[in-house]
Amino acid sequence: MAQQQFDPQQLINQARSGDTTAQYRLAALLSGQNRKDDAILWLKQAAAGGHTDARYTLATFALKGLNVPKNVPHAVTILEQNVEKGHGASCQLFSVLKATGHGTEKSWSVALDLLLNPAANGNPGAMRELAYLLIFARCERKLADKLFFASATRGDILALVPIARHFIAGKKDVSPEYAKTAALALAEAGHPLGDDFVAQIDADPITATQGHADIPTFKADVLKKKILAAIEAKPNVGETVLDRPRVKSFKGFVEKDIADYLIGLAAPRLHPSMVFDPTSNQMIRDPYRLSSNMTFWPEDQDLLVCAVSEAMCVAAGYPRENGEMLSLLHYVPGERYEPHFDCLVDGQMGANEELQRSGQRPSTVLLYLNEDYEGGETRFCHPDYSYKGNSGDAIHFESILSDGTIDDQSLHESVEVTSGRKWIASMWIRDKVYQY
Repeated sequence: MAQQQFDPQQLINQARSGDTTAQYRLAALLSGQNRKDDAILWLKQAAAGGHTDARYTLATFALKGLNVPKNVPHAVTILEQNVEKGHGASCQLFSVLKATGHGTEKSWSVALDLLLNPAANGNPGAMRELAYLLIFARCERKLADKLFFASATRGDILALVPIARHFIAGKKDVSPEYAKTAALALAEAGHPLGDDFVAQIDADPITATQGHADIPTFKADVLKKKILAAIEAKPNVGETVLDRPRVKSFKGFVEKDIADYLIGLAAPRLHPSMVFDPTSNQMIRDPYRLSSNMTFWPEDQDLLVCAVSEAMCVAAGYPRENGEMLSLLHYVPGERYEPHFDCLVDGQMGANEELQRSGQRPSTVLLYLNEDYEGGETRFCHPDYSYKGNSGDAIHFESILSDGTIDDQSLHESVEVTSGRKWIASMWIRDKVYQY
């Protein structure tokens, strides 16, 4: 059957007639043609007509000041209205805003309610997210496995990761054939762990179509209390491994499953590390940081990312509000991060404005997400101390002395990776509430 040819004029006519779906599609078309002003006009018209996807898109723009003036309260209002209509993406983003307190009163309780309801109703992404929160809380592991399986059989790719990982580790809750099928699906989707999993599972994949696994039942109020208790728990004090700069290590800060999850979330969004060049007035490849990275802005996060981010801030002795967005860095052989300070150095490009807006960056927490690579140590140049964590380990160090001056011994680098790939998450923390 011949495919029907797309008619842009027909789309324009439908949009002009008041069809909000056509208006939203036209806005996307115009944006792709770099006609940003026209695209925003049609997007606003679709949003005004009640199109929930258009309203969600407009809210994400208003949160960041992208294409429209930054207006966080307005974005929150739009999302709240969409939540009342059951719009899935809005529920997730609003839950993140409630968990972080960005633009609205902070409430992990409300955030979890927005997750637990769709999870109980069998939403694949919500079931997977809930399962990872249970792992973060180190509770209800059997239920988490059931949630992963129910999510995976409904097409959620990220839920396949713990299924394959656990099989390789010797846990035989699924057949070798299903584990192989899961690994192949991950590899086909481009997940960075997929090929490794395929090589480690010696079985033929399943060829028959798989039905949906049963949706696990659970008591939402019980799970909510357990997750809240984990989020509100006092942090592990860690082990001091260096007095100056002050460095603490946290063994098993999160479980390997969570490290895998962060890798999978970040991988599709990685881009080369860039820096602004005032000479050319353009972004260029950072000559000091040879790596790829991504930043988890609110629309990229879920409640697991929120929980890990909060735990990293609390481990450093700061509230979540002082932390920047969680960043993930990826190094391949030959890549490194030259010696540098994490704090803001007065006089450097943009540093003075940032110091005034969000304060100094005195504290850093690094979360190691894998261990199957050579090189890549975090090295403090003076007194020449190196640290290399296992998957799920973390370190915290201070860059500022008690008198407010920069600790010159906090100069550090990420040593060149010689084989394998290094994945690490970084939380840079300010001495004031971070403004973004």
